[in-house]
Amino acid sequence: MLTSLCGNVLPGGMFSALHLWAMRLTSALHCGEPLGIVLATERYDGREPVNLGAGREVTIKQLVETIVRLCGFEGETHWDPSKPDGQPRRMLDTSRAKELFGFEAESDLEDGLRRTIDWYAGVREQELAKAA
Repeated sequence: MLTSLCGNVLPGGMFSALHLWAMRLTSALHCGEPLGIVLATERYDGREPVNLGAGREVTIKQLVETIVRLCGFEGETHWDPSKPDGQPRRMLDTSRAKELFGFEAESDLEDGLRRTIDWYAGVREQELAKAA
């Protein structure tokens, strides 16, 4: 979802308006935070699954508004609550990761989004340069 949204709201993107309906809650972990996987492989040998995540919820609306702001999108965003909303909450319980091998996400949402958007914009710029 993130790269698709970024590609369309960054300058030169296709959208002049966003039409969205998801109002549910979600959680995200920045992919540049591999420490949890390293700690799990070094310190955990159990059979039970352990969730790695940020451990913080954000609404889809907050997520989209932050992405739109960070991308400099100047179009309109329209929310349509009449559409199906899917699973109302999607957040991992990450307490076992902290308890069993000391992992807690360090990136906050905005920092992780900014780094992801910057990465995506750089890749997009390279691809456009190759195509020219």
